[in-house]
Amino acid sequence: MNDLTPEQELGAQFGAVLLGGRVSNDPPPPDSPLGRVAAFVAVYGEDALTVEHIRAAQEGRPLLP
Repeated sequence: MNDLTPEQELGAQFGAVLLGGRVSNDPPPPDSPLGRVAAFVAVYGEDALTVEHIRAAQEGRPLLP
């Protein structure tokens, strides 16, 4: 968490615990929805990303340009 104040980071960590997750600076697993979106953005740029790409990643469908 690079740009957060210590208070914001603590809040993010606490929220993640409540939701059953964790806050990490590590890249997401490549087979996760976030990892698939990150790979798409690396190739096509964030301007090419649409809501449909997010849905496709969540549903496990291919992310087409």
